[in-house]
Amino acid sequence: MEIHVPECRGTTVIPLRGGESGHHVLLVKVAPDGCIPLHTHTVASGMEVIHGSARALGKSLPQRAIVGDYIFKPAGMPHGFDAIGPEGFWFISTAEGSGILHETGWDLAMCQEG
Repeated sequence: MEIHVPECRGTTVIPLRGGESGHHVLLVKVAPDGCIPLHTHTVASGMEVIHGSARALGKSLPQRAIVGDYIFKPAGMPHGFDAIGPEGFWFISTAEGSGILHETGWDLAMCQEG
């Protein structure tokens, strides 16, 4: 099942493992020139970049995210990504507890950087 995220240009989320065990795993694909705007989640999450690269948004993140990078984001930490390069940007997202994907959509609380 692919979920297109209207708030995130060119972004598709594919659930790989649900919350039966309290552990959630998603494949997130961001198209070339796609964007996940600055946002927060209500739970901590991690991501491992598996394809392409992105410019990271948010003051607490490295400048770029490239293949092999693992980025941990505590609950409430503003973060976002702009895909760079012709291949787009894919990552595996993990979260515990209630996760970041719900029946009503992706747990995205949009925010302003500041």
